[in-house]
Amino acid sequence: MNESTKNGLFLYGKYLGYMQRDGRNQQSGEPWVMHFIGIETPKENGFPGETIVHQLQISKDLVNSGFLQQLKNFDNQHVSCSVYVRAYPSRGSSAYSLNLTNSMDCVQVVAKPQAKAA
Repeated sequence: MNESTKNGLFLYGKYLGYMQRDGRNQQSGEPWVMHFIGIETPKENGFPGETIVHQLQISKDLVNSGFLQQLKNFDNQHVSCSVYVRAYPSRGSSAYSLNLTNSMDCVQVVAKPQAKAA
């Protein structure tokens, strides 16, 4: 990563893979496609070995730039992902999504974290 991308919000974990969701706008009927990667992290205060899978949304700009071709390089690797949070209203409440930043180097392979001593 270059110097300008070392600041911000990062998610560290194991890259699990890519998926896409297809759907239709309920009002207009227009089709839409959303792209995601899955990152597995240990669950804080969870049982030993318990994990959480985070779905990080990939922007259309990244998809159009050829980012999806890079994903095969990350299979089962530990990665650092530069992300931002998008909050939105949801059924009388609020929710959020994690989105990859709009940079071709937003996902980088990192060393596997060491287990904590008991």
